[in-house]
Amino acid sequence: MKDQVIEEIKRLCGKVEWMPGLGHYFLLNNTLCLYMYCKGTESLRFAIPYLGKATENNKSKMMDLVNQTNREVKYIKAALLDNGSLTLTYDHKVMKGEKPQDFVPHIINALGFASNYIIEKIGE
Repeated sequence: MKDQVIEEIKRLCGKVEWMPGLGHYFLLNNTLCLYMYCKGTESLRFAIPYLGKATENNKSKMMDLVNQTNREVKYIKAALLDNGSLTLTYDHKVMKGEKPQDFVPHIINALGFASNYIIEKIGE
């Protein structure tokens, strides 16, 4: 399954590289994305590990943005990490008979939509 997912990401986004200890990374609209396969399960995680950074001046605005994103954007989990990084994740449990062509395009589109949503809101 892992190799099939990587091939589907390549088809949609181009180059996919291995990053030891983290998983595979690729670019989506010039934004670094990660694909992580949970060995021994059929769980997958796609993430944008850094979409912005909270500072002392904008931390409250960023927390509001995370909460707003989690309320308004389906499938994506936004979070503000302890180091101030704004991150997006999409977890997917592969069901029996499901093929990467069935779910990877949706995941990629959801991440793209959510990242554009946040970038627009940061600019407001």
